Amino acid sequence: LARHLCYLNGGGAKIHTKHRSRAKHVRNISYKARYSQPHGSHCTIAIREMRFTKSLLNIIFPPLCLSCRKHITSSLVLCNVCEQNITIRGSFSCSQCNSRLPTIQNTCHPNEQFTLAAATSYDNNVIRALIHAFKYGGTKDVLTPLSNIIQQYTSSTIESWKLVLENCVVIPIPLYRRRKRVRGFNQAALIAEVFIQHLQGIGNLHIEYGNLIKIRNTLSQTKLNNYEQRVNNVRDSFVLKYPEQVVGKNVILVDDVFTSGATMKEAVKVLKEAGAKKVVGFVIARA
Repeated sequence: LARHLCYLNGGGAKIHTKHRSRAKHVRNISYKARYSQPHGSHCTIAIREMRFTKSLLNIIFPPLCLSCRKHITSSLVLCNVCEQNITIRGSFSCSQCNSRLPTIQNTCHPNEQFTLAAATSYDNNVIRALIHAFKYGGTKDVLTPLSNIIQQYTSSTIESWKLVLENCVVIPIPLYRRRKRVRGFNQAALIAEVFIQHLQGIGNLHIEYGNLIKIRNTLSQTKLNNYEQRVNNVRDSFVLKYPEQVVGKNVILVDDVFTSGATMKEAVKVLKEAGAKKVVGFVIARA
């Protein structure tokens, strides 16, 4: 429903007064039915009402694929065709030149501070639609297909992950507090929670919230045209509240998309200066 209302409101659509009055009439009937029943049956009635309301809304607002806008079943976010058009990378890459790396331990350049683990490509229109709906539309339902992507990627690279999971912490790229309040959540933190679920069987991972902090409300990187502007935009924008907690540890730094890499590189610099050992940047997609 959230994605439909977001889509309709964005296009200036309005619900007809007749539909609103009918919905109010249905709601009034359901309230009377609920409170005329014994207390013990309230939960069952509420569940039935929720199912009925969901079915009614699916008739009024048929669910659409986030990517191609074709009709889908209510339990899905993507149609089967779009979901099958997502290609999983199955390898690691250099954060500078994007060269494929054999394992998570390799780097291309001697001065490179971290290895990049990108599950797929941001050039894929389906991935773009998912991440855009997640970040700017607040559609948390996309965590289901994102979880499938993460599961496929971690399964295909599991032997490499085993090399860094010992003495390891997971840290999501933080949002500035004002931006997080507006959005309502940090998308990197939600991705990190899904990520560790798929690796819990081979390592005792935990997420460190509130250690890496963003102290400046920087411009959105998407509004800046070149790499130098993006680097300057995020310079000195991260600090570690408890730097001793990363000393000698492997760190998996999680974000949604790796574009120029300026944001992640700035965060990695802070981690390395504090004494972090091996840093791996995990993202859903690389541009």
